[in-house]
Amino acid sequence: MKLSLPKSPISIITVVLATLVAVGLLYVFFWRTPDSSYQAANERLSRMTASSTTISKKVADIQYSVDIDESLVAELVQAAEQYNTNLKSLSENTAAKRDHSVKAYYDQHSGALRAYGQSTTDLAASLDKYRAILITCSVLIDRLDTLTTTSAFDTAAAECNSAIGAAEKAAKSPFTVAFLDRYVVLSSDFLTAYRNQVAVANNNVAKTAAANEITRVKQAISTHSDTELDLTLNAPTATFKDLGDIITTQSKAFLR
Repeated sequence: MKLSLPKSPISIITVVLATLVAVGLLYVFFWRTPDSSYQAANERLSRMTASSTTISKKVADIQYSVDIDESLVAELVQAAEQYNTNLKSLSENTAAKRDHSVKAYYDQHSGALRAYGQSTTDLAASLDKYRAILITCSVLIDRLDTLTTTSAFDTAAAECNSAIGAAEKAAKSPFTVAFLDRYVVLSSDFLTAYRNQVAVANNNVAKTAAANEITRVKQAISTHSDTELDLTLNAPTATFKDLGDIITTQSKAFLR
């Protein structure tokens, strides 16, 4: 059986138009990136930008270690988590995967976007570790006068020691380098000096030496706490804007 092809010009035009319509419909319904993907991508990017703004404001509030309170750390941790959550969602977005313009720009700058997210996470974690030392060791300091044996001291100092140990493993954020590393060393020296004082309680010469060491460490901690901090993180603000512009432009294009 032979297929009969249309011979008249009108029939040929009709077939061509029908084919083009069919191809267009297939493109629109099965391949063209849906409008909802661009809307979702813009929403994720907007939330990342908002988180970055919060992070910048909170970091700018930290001039000295005394500025690092519980509320600030909690808000910074939350903002960092929200940024990274939305970045992950953006990376999985259909527009970021399939739209040629959005994908090309996102792929080019995804490393910087992830690096900023990691930097904010590391900074928030290092601040949290500092707070843990401050809280647990303050509790210990309040009890020092009641600790008369090394075993009692070791038991009381367990949480403070644990916080110091955790801080020793903190990622190298700007705060770790500028403040925390030195603070960890001094806090450890502080515990050692007090433990030595308890251990030599019956030896006046050694007790005096231990007391002098405690005074030295306290002064060193006080001086270090006066360190002015510059914890600026370079937010990829221009990337946020450019990526947003590309997403918006592509959302209005038919071929994408």
